[in-house]
Amino acid sequence: MCSHSVMFVEDQKKPDLYRFRDLTLCRAAGQLLAFACDSTGAVGALPEDDFATDARRAGVFLVKVALMEVIASGAVPVAVYADFCYAPSPHTERVLAGVLDEVRSVGGGGEIVRPGYGTYGAPLCTATGVVVVGQAPPAGLQIACSQPGDLVCTVGRPMDKRSHIGQLTCAAVKALRDCAAVHEILPCGSKGFRYEANTLADTSGLDFCESETYPIKEQAQISCGACACAVFTVAPEDLPQVRALGIPYFICPIGRLTGTRRQEALAPPARWAPLRLTADGSLHFCTGQRIRTAGAMSYAVGRRPRDEWICAPEQRAVELLKQLAASLPAVPFLLIDDLNLPMRPDGERVMAALRQQLTSCGIDPETGFTGSTEDNHPGPQTGMALRLFGWRE
Repeated sequence: MCSHSVMFVEDQKKPDLYRFRDLTLCRAAGQLLAFACDSTGAVGALPEDDFATDARRAGVFLVKVALMEVIASGAVPVAVYADFCYAPSPHTERVLAGVLDEVRSVGGGGEIVRPGYGTYGAPLCTATGVVVVGQAPPAGLQIACSQPGDLVCTVGRPMDKRSHIGQLTCAAVKALRDCAAVHEILPCGSKGFRYEANTLADTSGLDFCESETYPIKEQAQISCGACACAVFTVAPEDLPQVRALGIPYFICPIGRLTGTRRQEALAPPARWAPLRLTADGSLHFCTGQRIRTAGAMSYAVGRRPRDEWICAPEQRAVELLKQLAASLPAVPFLLIDDLNLPMRPDGERVMAALRQQLTSCGIDPETGFTGSTEDNHPGPQTGMALRLFGWRE
């Protein structure tokens, strides 16, 4: 049974927020926005990176998941905040070049990418976070819109988390999203494509009826890593149209959606107008209102093996939040916390401490807080990238 609601009650004083799967949806000044985030730790070309790759490719890994989630929803990327937990250097410039490559691969321009930096000078391992903001087009987002009788298909294949070559790309997902025959797309993560197929069905108020046999059924619960594959829905008669796109990834029907829809589709923007991103990273609405943002980064402060300043990471995170709240010239409504820490135990402690602090900032900790942790490659030094968003009339 569907447990999600897609109703908003617009608040005139600040944006109205709603959590939908891994997205934070935001209605403000008649527009509909989608926020997604991710973090990357110890993946790159620094001395103690656990997964060694060139810095430019590390930039692709950094932005891929959040960018793919926004594109899959039907939103158009309007801002990419790439936050480095340490000071700018030739290394960070090469990582940023990889971010730009991936953004351009889906039709975005380099002008939408805004880097943020910390002050630490000689990091041992990569620690980065990213926030991607997308704007819904006039017709709205393509989420919770699958139909009874739709085929559920995979595109791409689950892969070992350390094998990044050949994984599904954002450009391929963009090609799927631009195809009118495709109803809904959901990138797959660590729980496997069977889990995501059930999630997709549930958020449309339907049931997923898995086929008895199909070529990759034994891989249904294998981790898909950083979106190595995705699931999508399409009417059976339209699948040949999708195959004709020539997307160079394996497409496999794995089941159908059944039942009677128990969920309303998300309403489109009330009065669509393009957003404008300014040099300071603010998003300007045609009404004159703005979303302001500020980031705070920390590195080698915590309890990881090679940290230089030892303290509880939750204490450090709260300090950063207080700094942001004091400096942001706007009414805070959303905090995004990207951590180069495993979820247990430190990630959970940081998240819990921030939730307790958020109410004093006027932020609802249930809808106005999201973030990511790094369980695959946490690295020997703690990295935190906090980004606060505020509403300015």
